[in-house]
Amino acid sequence: EEATGAEVTMIFDKVKQFQDHELLLSNNNYKLQLLMNNHRESNEALIAAIVDKVEAIDRIDKRIEKCKKKHEMESKSD
Repeated sequence: EEATGAEVTMIFDKVKQFQDHELLLSNNNYKLQLLMNNHRESNEALIAAIVDKVEAIDRIDKRIEKCKKKHEMESKSD
């Protein structure tokens, strides 16, 4: 049984719609991937900044301890 001209046109339209949806989906997946990469890079930068701050605080704490000990030694020798 042969398809009529209208049926063939309808099938082609459906195929075209499907291809359009597939393209849209592909574009959305690409955009999503870019967003996820940007978030990951932002998170990595944030984590690195936090680590730097923690290390700086640790260095300051060590200097404070050193100063306290030095002060205690000086107080004892007086």
